[in-house]
Amino acid sequence: MPTKYLLLGASAIIFLVIVIIGYYYIYIRKTPEVYLYNNGNFNDGFQTVDDARAAAINMKGVLASGQQMTAAQSAAANWCWPGWDDAGNAVYPMTSTDADCGNPTVGVNTAVSGSSFAANIFGVKPPQTGPGSYPVCDYSSHGPSVPCVLPFNSSKWSQYSK
Repeated sequence: MPTKYLLLGASAIIFLVIVIIGYYYIYIRKTPEVYLYNNGNFNDGFQTVDDARAAAINMKGVLASGQQMTAAQSAAANWCWPGWDDAGNAVYPMTSTDADCGNPTVGVNTAVSGSSFAANIFGVKPPQTGPGSYPVCDYSSHGPSVPCVLPFNSSKWSQYSK
């Protein structure tokens, strides 16, 4: 009889551990990704890579590396807004050609002009809505000077959105 109860107790513990691990991976653990963060409007970005690096740290991330930018672009990241990377380049990922962009090629493009850029951050992206969210950057109207975040592409907020 005690063996039966011992097996039931062990099964309950294993089940509880599985539930806790599942909860952690679904609700608590967030997967880092590359996203674009700007401290203001289109013409009011970060003047230096060091300013962008400080903003990335403030957002609990780091400036994305060239390899991370390439991986994001391969995963369909697409934004026509240059941001600093960790090597001090102003780059942006494109998955299709766009005549309105300064360099209309597919891949990770380097900005050809400008002195003020956003920040390409590798970290946990803020949520699209609710606590901790940021407004979407609006480069068509060059919106108000408020911190903002771009969607991963035209159909997804995050690389990991379904």
